[in-house]
Amino acid sequence: MDNLKKHRQQFQRLTRTEIERHQLERLNHLLDQVMPTNQFYQTKLGQRQRTLVALDALNGFPYTYKDELTGGQGSQFATNLTYPIEHYVRMHRTSGT
Repeated sequence: MDNLKKHRQQFQRLTRTEIERHQLERLNHLLDQVMPTNQFYQTKLGQRQRTLVALDALNGFPYTYKDELTGGQGSQFATNLTYPIEHYVRMHRTSGT
């Protein structure tokens, strides 16, 4: 718990620019993981540049709606799987609200 508290304190001291750089690095890492194998986002995002140079680049990305992710009424699994189904340990059908 002390490490988590220390990490939060360090994060709180960052400037706005440093926070945005951190967010951009995390987003680019996520895109690197998802785009090669996730057919849903490959189709949705098309040929957009995968490595973003600024958070403002998200303004050009299309919205993703819940209905797109759930796969519709008759689907057992969501449509945006990144890994083989055996990789997943839980599936939630709702957001819990």
